[in-house]
Formats: sequence, structure tokens, C-alpha cells
Amino acid sequence: TQLINFFALADGRRLVDLPGYGYARVTDEMREQWRELLGNYFNNRRSLTGLMVVVDSRRGIGDFDRQMLDWAGTLGCRLHVLLTKADKLSRREAAATLAAAEEELRELPVTVQLFSATSRLGLDPARAALAEMFAGHGVRCRA
Repeated sequence: TQLINFFALADGRRLVDLPGYGYARVTDEMREQWRELLGNYFNNRRSLTGLMVVVDSRRGIGDFDRQMLDWAGTLGCRLHVLLTKADKLSRREAAATLAAAEEELRELPVTVQLFSATSRLGLDPARAALAEMFAGHGVRCRA
């Protein structure tokens, strides 16, 4: 993803896919444009209720992942991290990766889980986290 993409859901809500800043092969100039775009997005979205950050479990939480979580955390957003491609890890590696991510993010109000689209590992918890963000009971991130 290199743009902000909006997906309309049946109930009138929207799911927003932000640029895939992580390990995309783009220039430093493009990464800086994304930082500015995302900063503006977080500072101006009045309807934002949460942030789900998708992280490759084999690479761990990166600097920009942390920046995204910090931004959303200061706005009071619900935060959830999907550690994807967990099917590529052994059970021991997956457990260690999850524990390391939870430890690294311990001071943030964030939930973290292992996920694999291929094996469907963590699909129900991811759906539940998304539903909780949408439910929000009127809770919006402060802008």
C-alpha cells in the first residue's frame, strides 16, 4: 500500500489501510512523505477509533511501527499489533517473538497477538480486536 485506502463496510463504518511503510522498497523521500501524511492523518481524523499495526513476526517491532503506536497512543486510540507470518516460525520462536513484543510495548496500552493469514492462526482474536475498536461505545481517539 502506498496510499491511504478507504474500505466501506456494510454498517457504514470504514476500515482504512495506511501506507505499508515497513519494509517496502521505496526511497527515503517517499518514506518522509508517508511520515508527513500519517502525521497529518492522525492529527486530523476525528472519527478514528483505533489502530491495528501489522508487523512481520520475523522482523519484530521496527522504529516506524513504534512511532505509529506512540502517535496513536498519545491520542488515546485502542491499539492492537498483529505479528503476521507466525506460521513461518516454530512454536518456540513464535512464543519468544510474542513475549518480546509484549515486553517491548509494555508501557503502551496495546494488545499483541500472533497471526497467520495462511493457517488462519489468530483470525478470531484479530476479528474480536477489530470489533472492539468498532464498538468503541462512542470512544474516539482525541485529535
